[in-house]
Amino acid sequence: MSRAAKIYDRQAIRQEPEWLVIVTVILGVALGVFVLNRSLNATVAAPSNALRYPAGWAEATVEGATFAVEDRTNPPFGARVSLHELPLRQVLNDTQTLEDAAAGWSITRGQGVEGYRVLGLNTATVNGRPAMQVEWAAFANPPEGQVAGALPAVLHGLDTLVTTTGDSATGATAGGFQVLSFSSDQSGWDGTANVRQQLLRDWRVP
Repeated sequence: MSRAAKIYDRQAIRQEPEWLVIVTVILGVALGVFVLNRSLNATVAAPSNALRYPAGWAEATVEGATFAVEDRTNPPFGARVSLHELPLRQVLNDTQTLEDAAAGWSITRGQGVEGYRVLGLNTATVNGRPAMQVEWAAFANPPEGQVAGALPAVLHGLDTLVTTTGDSATGATAGGFQVLSFSSDQSGWDGTANVRQQLLRDWRVP
């Protein structure tokens, strides 16, 4: 073997580990991105299996809700979702349409809520079933209250109503309605679009 060939072989040997390092780094980064995406997109099923929500959220208490969770990584008004079971008579009188139910629910929803305002009533579809959505806004005082001079936040919400057929496992009343209510600080509303879509997609209405 010539002297030039020997020099070339030595250079190739020295360069080979560098390529291995580059490949290892690329694979490591790809694996990290994959794991991160899996963790960010991971969901947990509610006890009734009617709903799946982001794994990092914690259970919360919402008056009148059968189940509720919230994102506590973005206090004080992180995203919150709650599930409500409504008998027919609670939202309707004589008529029995989804539009009437949505209107009745919006009145009930706004009782005692500061600055509550309906932004719109729209038809929708949830897993092939007709639904109505009530989009709303309201004021919310921070935990420290007005004593500290903190300004109230504007909450943006979307409540989706679907007719239930009745299911003893979940306690839903036949001929009633189930409401999936989502809200967050207005400043973070646009960033919750994917979460809202996922919640509706995974919602199992009895």
